[in-house]
Amino acid sequence: MNVIKIEPGCTPQLASVEEISVRALSEALGGGIEVWNMDPCGRFMAVCRANGAEQGLPVNCRIPYLGCVLYGTVCVLRRDYNQLGAGVQEGDLSRIEGLYQPLKEEMSA
Repeated sequence: MNVIKIEPGCTPQLASVEEISVRALSEALGGGIEVWNMDPCGRFMAVCRANGAEQGLPVNCRIPYLGCVLYGTVCVLRRDYNQLGAGVQEGDLSRIEGLYQPLKEEMSA
């Protein structure tokens, strides 16, 4: 199964994961997680480490429609209302371009 992985300061890339679960995502991101809708329709969601700013993680991106800033590594999934999320496809890379705004560390101050 694929997710879109966005590392701070890097271009989003497809990454393969064995499963999409709270446990697997928590392990991949290094702690508790937060989930944010990336668009008003809820088609895509961003999963990141909870309280990333307070933990000193580097700034990553802003979700413009929410106005929130995400820190550390972000994994993007398709919304699946029957479970945490569903895998993405290569075509989804271009679909998320307008749903987030990359940020640089100096912009977080």
